Amino acid sequence: MPEESDIRGTVRKVREETVEVYEISLDLDDASREKLKADPQGVIKRFLESQG
Repeated sequence: MPEESDIRGTVRKVREETVEVYEISLDLDDASREKLKADPQGVIKRFLESQG
């Protein structure tokens, strides 16, 4: 089974209205980039969950 790669980045709340708006900056290696292409929603969800 392939080793899980780390996704590094930052999350910054930009503003809060009816919908919260965030700016996400990711530092991706090749393996993480491929995972993002294959499952963008899942990757972003796991990243945000890891940020608390």
